[in-house]
Amino acid sequence: MEKKTWETCEDPFFNHLSSADLLVEDKSAKRKRNAEFIDSFGHLTVDSLLQREPVTETIYSEVISNARRYIHENFSRKISIDEIARHCCMSQYHFSRIFKIHISVAPHQYLLQLRLRHAEKLIKYTDLPITDICFISGFSSLDYFSTAFAKKYKISPKKFRTLKQPELQQ
Repeated sequence: MEKKTWETCEDPFFNHLSSADLLVEDKSAKRKRNAEFIDSFGHLTVDSLLQREPVTETIYSEVISNARRYIHENFSRKISIDEIARHCCMSQYHFSRIFKIHISVAPHQYLLQLRLRHAEKLIKYTDLPITDICFISGFSSLDYFSTAFAKKYKISPKKFRTLKQPELQQ
């Protein structure tokens, strides 16, 4: 897995700018480019406000897709919101805010729901011990898993399994 750093990240909003453009020696060309950038940025902002479409709607949809894909590929191991944010080249605060705007749930809640759904399927369709299911689903504590599971399903994982067993035998 490639570790992303701030130097290797591209801001989706400014991805049309290249670092080569910023290293131009000719000051008049640099001033002209800066003026063009400010002008185009101003038009983008004004156009966006006039159309009443959020600028971030299309800009961040790729970032959110990337984040969801990363979460789905890595939920079974210990991952942090900061790690997901770094993968998306954003600060943790900005990423969490954008994610919640687009998905309507905070990233840590999304991750928890994904882990619980995975555990539910394993409990229903396998004979794996609950402890193994806990860790396979990305939880680092059996107590936390049991509490979170019981909160969502209103029943302990063990009782859930005994209720679902008759369905498996049919």
